[in-house]
Amino acid sequence: TGSPVAAGSESPSSSPSDGPTASPSDAPVIQVVTQPAPTTDAPTPSPSSSPSEAVGSVVASPLLTELTTTYEGGNGQAGIMFDIEAVNSLVIEEIDINVKDTVTHNGFIYMKSGSWRGNSKKPASWTELGTFTVQGQGEGNPTTLPAGTFDPITVNAGETKALYITLTAPSIKYTFSRPEGTTGDDNLKIYKGLGKKYRFSKNFANRIFNGSIRYKLA
Repeated sequence: TGSPVAAGSESPSSSPSDGPTASPSDAPVIQVVTQPAPTTDAPTPSPSSSPSEAVGSVVASPLLTELTTTYEGGNGQAGIMFDIEAVNSLVIEEIDINVKDTVTHNGFIYMKSGSWRGNSKKPASWTELGTFTVQGQGEGNPTTLPAGTFDPITVNAGETKALYITLTAPSIKYTFSRPEGTTGDDNLKIYKGLGKKYRFSKNFANRIFNGSIRYKLA
């Protein structure tokens, strides 16, 4: 793995603090949000003159649980590489990232079984899950990877997988942290990882993924 690099090598925060802090900031606050499934309107007492097709077969989507690390930012580059571990078997359906601007970006998402450690500069170790084009929502706001960017990602109980999300420009924001910086709930853990220069180039150690993962239990 790479060694930490001076902040000047990365994209600085758009709102830097007045002066350096005496000690590293605490680990990010964990935010777990359960999103309710969409509901359908109650049926009318009698059928309409032109009923819609298959009204009775509409089924609500399963609940998705959202695990958010932080949107604190502070540092940034093209990509962020990190490990996830499933406590219980689950399926990842949606991912949000932290993009510093509001312009349109092209990007890639990769995955590998096991940890990124020892593989951060080895493209052959990774599987490309998909490419995407996304408009950034600005630093501190969730930017959702477009629907269809990747097939749902199954992670079995006790399994570790590594994810690598990168833009072609150095516009992803993440957070430097010397403490462990693990975020988790009853089903999923997200570990501290690496900032990455596009695409499998320079490493920036001790970086926390800024964003959210939404999943359902398998």
